[in-house]
Amino acid sequence: GGTVHCFTVPDVTSVGGTIDIVEEKRFAAHTDVVTDMLVMPDLGLLVTSSMDAKIMVWDLGVHTPRRTLNAGHKKGIYALAYIPSQRYLLSAGYDHYCKVWNPMIEEPLFTMHGHTNVIAGLEVVLGSNRVMTADVDGVVKVWDIRNFSCVQTIKIENIQAGSVADVTYVARMDRFAVAAVGQVSRRVHKLMCLDYEHPMQPEVADEEPVVCSLYSRINHTITTASARTVRLWNASTGLLQKSFVNVAESNITAMCFDERDRKMILGEENGMIKVVNYLNGALMKRLEPHDADVCALAYCPFSKCIVSASWGGRVRVHLLDKAQVLRQIDGHSSDVTCMAYSMPLSLICTACTGGGVRLWDYEDAKMAGSCHAHTTEVTIVEFLDEYRTLLTGDFLGNLIMWTVAPWKEKHKPVARWTFMVQDEFDATVWKRDTPTSCAFHPHSHTLFIGGSTGFIVAYDTTAIMGELINWQGVDESGRPKGNLIVPVPPRVHLRN
Repeated sequence: GGTVHCFTVPDVTSVGGTIDIVEEKRFAAHTDVVTDMLVMPDLGLLVTSSMDAKIMVWDLGVHTPRRTLNAGHKKGIYALAYIPSQRYLLSAGYDHYCKVWNPMIEEPLFTMHGHTNVIAGLEVVLGSNRVMTADVDGVVKVWDIRNFSCVQTIKIENIQAGSVADVTYVARMDRFAVAAVGQVSRRVHKLMCLDYEHPMQPEVADEEPVVCSLYSRINHTITTASARTVRLWNASTGLLQKSFVNVAESNITAMCFDERDRKMILGEENGMIKVVNYLNGALMKRLEPHDADVCALAYCPFSKCIVSASWGGRVRVHLLDKAQVLRQIDGHSSDVTCMAYSMPLSLICTACTGGGVRLWDYEDAKMAGSCHAHTTEVTIVEFLDEYRTLLTGDFLGNLIMWTVAPWKEKHKPVARWTFMVQDEFDATVWKRDTPTSCAFHPHSHTLFIGGSTGFIVAYDTTAIMGELINWQGVDESGRPKGNLIVPVPPRVHLRN
């Protein structure tokens, strides 16, 4: 075992009748069975692998060994693959690892971990940055060769453990075929096909609209949700790390993390609320569902509770560990459009399509106050904890900042302005837009507001902070007459 034979095959067009294939040379390449061979035509190299855990690189011109790659695998090698665009050599085998090599260097560049059994197949997806591996237990993994990370894991159902024998890629059909053999007969008794879907728009995050996105400081990732899919992206490189397809029964409408960013809480348009494992997308538990679409979710790390709101006008506080409802609020006669929760202020804010904004005490679910100013659907509510204020915005672009406890004069508007964005075709023209999302950076006193047309405006709130500090010293008679704060000036205008 371990011998490599080299044959000369004449040109078929120049020979009539029979063809004589002559053995030109044989050489002892390995000390055990040769398991795979591949040719690198652009480099003029032949690569062989064996059960002796060695990879040998041969010169095609003179049929002599160039180098031996024996510093990677500890057990026998089962499969080889080559990516011409990056000139990467990949090897996988009995030690559960997949190694990435530069064929000119004797040390591996990277090791891809993830499988827990022998890797039976290794294939490259042509025209993409993807590599697929399959182990004998039917676990299929898709890897991104730009950062050597696993972006998807598929477990083939109804298959015997240890029965997968090989995998191949059919380029014409853009399909993977996985073959499984019987334990006794060792014949192929099942053939599974997996279709590879190329994105129609590779420059965007998803084919469907992204309804929510979250940043994890612990994992340094950005999590996006669209339709029934959740994707994890590297915050530094912007590359996709993982995809959890069909993780929800219906379209996802809201999402939040727990305090350790280990659990994802997903709200769906059918009212379901699920707790999903951040690492593998596995369902951990279900919470009491709503009767209508879940429009907002928030997590309280102090009490380990989840606050949920639905379009049916109902707000619930769920105990995560026991998956039970602790408190329920039925405070709006029309659909609840948005919700915000502040742990430092112990307040929940809800808003509805009729323009009503109400604040609720988190501990006893009693109404703490209301804010009357909007006459149309409220689209955003956000607590600015550092200022002890609440920001609201409506469909017509009206933005209002309100005081909340512990200010002496609570639930009063202290700043009003209109959300204006530049015209897409004429930069000198400004027009109203509907605010749809917001975020606050307290260290730079910058408020970011995004609109329905894709523009993001950054506002300088330094003046608001200064006025609020001065206002804190007023007497019990209330604040002076007149406007407390001048309109908030925009700092930066961005196009999403």
